[in-house]
This record gives sequence, C-alpha cells and structure tokens, in this order.
Amino acid sequence: MNHVKVAESVEGTRFNDQFLVEYNRLQDIKVFADMLRNADELMDTTVQREPDFDLEIHYKADAVERYQLWLGRNGTPSVLSNVSESHRLYKVEADITGRLIVTLQVDA
Repeated sequence: MNHVKVAESVEGTRFNDQFLVEYNRLQDIKVFADMLRNADELMDTTVQREPDFDLEIHYKADAVERYQLWLGRNGTPSVLSNVSESHRLYKVEADITGRLIVTLQVDA
C-alpha cells in the first residue's frame, strides 16, 4: 500500500473522488492495511444508511482499489465494501474502528 485518499461519501451509489485528505506516511496508512487484512465478510447483511467515507487505496504496482466505509462509533465495528463488489459487505473489528476514528480525526 502506497497511499490512501479519503473523501466524504455523498451518495451510496456514487463514489466521490473529491478527496479531502491523502495519507502516505506508514504510520497513517497502517490502519487502512490492518482494516483490509482483518475484515471478515458479512453474510445476508445490508446497511440501512449511506456510507460515511469513500477510500481510494493505491498500491506500489499502480493498482488502485476503491472502498466505501460505514464508520462505527468508538467501541463498535465498522462496515466496508469494495466498490467493484458492492454486494459484498465486510465487518471491521471495533479496535480498528477506534484507530480509524483517530486517523480520520472524526468525533464518534
């Protein structure tokens, strides 16, 4: 993982590429790598609200992946979806949610 661009989601079906911030320092992007590495697929689950953030993750080999993130509150899991497979949802553990809240500097 080379860097991560973050935008606030504007609608659930459209990816917002008006990025607010870009993370490229190792200590900042580590939480996003941990988020992806530890995500578990959720079965038969839907999310009833719009996503909070759109993430564009860039890898060293010029590969790019786009995700939408429903950020949980501190102490609760979050939900993640790859834009190219939006029918699949993944659970992000509560401890990583807490780290994301700190990295993204949001009140939750």
